[in-house]
Amino acid sequence: MSKLAERLPGQTIEATAPSPRQEAGTAVPDESAHQVEQEVRRRLMATPRLKIESLVVRRVDQGICLQGVIESQEANHDICSLVKTVAGVDRVINRLLVASKH
Repeated sequence: MSKLAERLPGQTIEATAPSPRQEAGTAVPDESAHQVEQEVRRRLMATPRLKIESLVVRRVDQGICLQGVIESQEANHDICSLVKTVAGVDRVINRLLVASKH
């Protein structure tokens, strides 16, 4: 017999479908993911000597994916280390194009 058939009269069974993020293996609520994305964006935009031309920040499993174009006055600006300081970010997929500004 199925669980549904075994329930007692008057008893209700609540079922919730997993969110797309839960199905993909992450248990991060959408609001929390948005907050992480916004904090990453805020930190990058506040970084001295780093000019953001375009930036897309997306939450992925245990991390963040960065896409866009930036200009940096420093040849070895470590974007990944900066992004990993944000709570909830363990992994960074860096697809940024970096233009050196001399």
